[in-house]
Amino acid sequence: VNEETRSKLIAGDSSCEKYLRPILKGRDLERWKSDWSSNYLISIPSSGNQRHPWKNMSDHDAETTFSKLHPSIFTHLCEYKTKLKKRDDQGNYYWELRACVYWDLFIKPKIIYSDISKRPQFSMDNEKFLCLNTCYFLASDSEWICALMNSKLSHYYFLNSNALVRGGYVRFFTQYVTDFPIPIIDDEKKEELSKLTRRATSAAGKELRIVEQRIDNIVFDIYQLTKKQI
Repeated sequence: VNEETRSKLIAGDSSCEKYLRPILKGRDLERWKSDWSSNYLISIPSSGNQRHPWKNMSDHDAETTFSKLHPSIFTHLCEYKTKLKKRDDQGNYYWELRACVYWDLFIKPKIIYSDISKRPQFSMDNEKFLCLNTCYFLASDSEWICALMNSKLSHYYFLNSNALVRGGYVRFFTQYVTDFPIPIIDDEKKEELSKLTRRATSAAGKELRIVEQRIDNIVFDIYQLTKKQI
């Protein structure tokens, strides 16, 4: 739902605010940062993950209980009830999301990235965004890893892996990203890369190019690449 719909839902029932979570799509993601389009997901966890008041009730009694507790969301979802009940990814009831073992990871700091792009587009997320299926994440708050993944070496790696698709685009699916070899790095380099990641978030133009060049030089040094290899 958009910002306007969210406001209307909360106006009708302030308790539903906790279920209206900001979401990111792949197209919202940029290199080093995201450009959130102010969309929200009605995200009511499955009764398999959370003990709701309607848990273990019959469908009829659960729906009645849900409609009384969260009338604005219930009224909004009624319009889509038929489609919602046909979903394969619903929870125990049609208004719930499917059970998810990594649900809690979304509210922690993480590294997010789009599924397909011409070059690495990793960024830090400290805003507890949910991710749709065109947006992926690494469950890590390590800013230095974000710098590593946006480096030229990372780009070269993915271009020469099975992730390459038409037109020079790369698929950054989980299996490709998690296979990226990360060496043991000393704390000094981690801190420097972390600072550069923070700088890159607000930098642009010439300043950003300088920051990214510094990142690349550090990464080349970490992997002990020669000038000829670079």
